[in-house]
Amino acid sequence: MDVVKLLRWIYARLGADLVDRRTMRSVPDGRFPNVRQSLLWDLLPSRLAPKSDGLIPPDPIDTEWVRKLKEEDLEVRLSVVQSARAARQVVVQNAEQKASRLLTPTVTLLAASAGLAAYQLRSVGASSGPFLACLSAVPAILGILFFTASALRSLDADVRVGFYKFAELHQASSADRASFLRQCIRYEVLGDYWTEWTARKKKGSLMQARAWFSRGVLCLVLALGAGGVTQLLVRKDVAKPSATNQTAAPAEAALRPPAAADQPDAESVLAVLINLHIGIVNGAVQNEDDDPSRLLGRFNGYTSRASADAPGGDVFGNRYSVERGLVIEVFPSRADADRRSTYIQELLRNCPFLVSEYHFRSYDGRVLVRVAKHVGQTAVTGIGQAIGQL
Repeated sequence: MDVVKLLRWIYARLGADLVDRRTMRSVPDGRFPNVRQSLLWDLLPSRLAPKSDGLIPPDPIDTEWVRKLKEEDLEVRLSVVQSARAARQVVVQNAEQKASRLLTPTVTLLAASAGLAAYQLRSVGASSGPFLACLSAVPAILGILFFTASALRSLDADVRVGFYKFAELHQASSADRASFLRQCIRYEVLGDYWTEWTARKKKGSLMQARAWFSRGVLCLVLALGAGGVTQLLVRKDVAKPSATNQTAAPAEAALRPPAAADQPDAESVLAVLINLHIGIVNGAVQNEDDDPSRLLGRFNGYTSRASADAPGGDVFGNRYSVERGLVIEVFPSRADADRRSTYIQELLRNCPFLVSEYHFRSYDGRVLVRVAKHVGQTAVTGIGQAIGQL
């Protein structure tokens, strides 16, 4: 009993009071639950959830004027109020059908917003850190919220029960024909009033669903624009050398040893790994046009790059990315490879949602082989042993 009282107190503070059936007539204009109330009540067991899906009909209107109707006008009046109630019933059905049609594109765009937000967090975060990734994903996240609200309001308009009333034979107890017709008119008038109230509430939910849908579409468009802009900024930022590296460049260039005759390249290292026959497939050597990091041939960048799919890698990952298996990067000096490896490890520590990596080095540290951590342990061991012998 104490738990029930606590739940009633909490729900009352959240604006979703558990109205008892005995007090359901205490709301003069009735109650049509909003999204928050509906969600909270759906979490309750059936014995605590409000009856009639939380709806409370408005108080009945005064029908005393029916007693003053002339007997010869009763049949015409009854026909008129029956037609009016039937017309309002059609309005309710149209609102429910429109809400059902709106729900399909809403759910589709909701999934698109979720996918776009995940892509922004994953791709931008891999290159520019969590702050820019979260900032670029804000429009998509807002789109998720707006489309969710639209879907819930569409469901309200579509599946939410309503209140209707109409005359039936067993409800007319008078034997007198005139009294019988008057009682039927009263039922139909009350039914018309309640049906109009239900239609008004459902149309209100439909309008709210359309408003949230429009906001979600706007956020989705902004998210697409933000995605394009951030991708351009990320590529420029990755390709641009830092001020520290520019200052240290002359000294490092003077001390850097000349390239050896057996200067390694990513393609030859990739061939060694493929010949291990441990499931490394779809090997590819990148050029300046398809290098995802835009570091090939640039200052402080690598001289060659290759990638391949490995067992356990994400086959749906970005093309030529480490998440599909492995990436081979060859640098002019050990210092360049050290700098690259340190940068990636720091980035992974700051962005836990990114794919972790193993790093293997060979050829005096000039070759950096990056392997995704979800690659199978057998493949990782074979790659590590092969790279260590180069």
